[in-house]
Amino acid sequence: MTCGKSRFTLLIQILMFVISGQASVAANTLEPVQQQQLLQEKRESIFQRYDHTARQCWQLFMVNDCLQEARLERRRALVPIEQQEHALRATKRAQAVSDRLDRLDAKKSPLEITNDSQP
Repeated sequence: MTCGKSRFTLLIQILMFVISGQASVAANTLEPVQQQQLLQEKRESIFQRYDHTARQCWQLFMVNDCLQEARLERRRALVPIEQQEHALRATKRAQAVSDRLDRLDAKKSPLEITNDSQP
């Protein structure tokens, strides 16, 4: 049973890796709000899968081992999502700084602009 389960776990991890790679390429073309929604949907899917697996664990004799494996699988699946969320937050912060600098530049009076250009 463990060999079959470990193969199944490995298959799920490979599938998640491929899906996350394809999704991250597609996510780069989306707006930040859409990217955040996509990541939230992925996160919810992982937690739903964990809940389903945890319920199945209670049907087994070795419940704790099964639950521990399910938690490990959930943590591994969340890593790429957390990395993408971190990158998205960094991008949002950089955009906010850029927007703020643009607003500050726009507020400069014409006199300040001419004074700045003269030595």
